[in-house]
Amino acid sequence: MKFIISEQQQERLSVYDKAQRMFFKYWDKNGPKADDLFFKLFGFTNIGLEFGGFMISRNDVYRMLRKWYGGDNAKSKAIELLKQKNYTVNSCGGYNFDFEVVHYKIVKDIDEIHVIVKPDVENGTVTLLMIGGEEENLGDAINNPDYGFEIEGEIADCIYELLIKKITETTGFLISIDKLILD
Repeated sequence: MKFIISEQQQERLSVYDKAQRMFFKYWDKNGPKADDLFFKLFGFTNIGLEFGGFMISRNDVYRMLRKWYGGDNAKSKAIELLKQKNYTVNSCGGYNFDFEVVHYKIVKDIDEIHVIVKPDVENGTVTLLMIGGEEENLGDAINNPDYGFEIEGEIADCIYELLIKKITETTGFLISIDKLILD
């Protein structure tokens, strides 16, 4: 089957290949990492990096990182990190707790990993700045009718941030939290 592409599409592919070679050289020398320091080093903005007249997004970089690994190697590394299961959130907006990855599923079409996580709400704590900086048990804070819903959202945010750092920034696989088990 033949595909016919326009000159602009050909130019875009050429620019993409040049950027990919540049990033591959960086990873060959410094190891697989697409974190904030990496994006700052290459001049990315919140939108992306203008390169050769085209915009390269962070997701493009994650796709390149998976390619640098070799698709199956990136997947193996992500699975290895997920099998660790137990993670610790320290000082994420006043939250301190452990959580485990109960289940994960890799969605091949979009190279994304969907996870189900369970934070240790019995032993976790949160410092509540809105009520004078008191430290409260995470389970009690979740069950508070005035702000419990907000606590749940912030727990998910902290877990997501940590998994982005551990998985996405080192393997290129995007993370999605499907479910947060709070019992």
